[in-house]
Amino acid sequence: MKKNTLIISVILVMTGLLVWSTGCKKDETNPDFLIQIDSIVMPDTIHVTDTLLVKFYGVIGPDGCYKFDRFENAALEGNDPANSMKFKIWGKHEDTGNCNQQIVYLDGAEVGINGFIKGIFNVLVVQPDGTIMVSSVYVKE
Repeated sequence: MKKNTLIISVILVMTGLLVWSTGCKKDETNPDFLIQIDSIVMPDTIHVTDTLLVKFYGVIGPDGCYKFDRFENAALEGNDPANSMKFKIWGKHEDTGNCNQQIVYLDGAEVGINGFIKGIFNVLVVQPDGTIMVSSVYVKE
């Protein structure tokens, strides 16, 4: 009886370790990627108390297995304009085995920004080739 209990315990522990080790790994065969942004749409003027709604447009991928994943707030660097916020916009490819052959667009994914000071505020987007797209808004009191 003790031998059966020991075998069952070992099997349960091994099963638990197997599930834990495979369930939490990042899928390196389908890595995240930066989406190529074609345009940034936002008002040209806002008040300091407003929330700036920014919409992003671009191409995510060539078929239905590509999708928008997330916005990431990227760190500003020394050559970035003052009073700016920089974004990386990530996509993901998930091969479901049933990918329609239709281009997938980033069609107005929106982010809200607030907490402004008077002056020019810049929205920066890191492109896949490392260049930066810039769009600016005038913030008035």
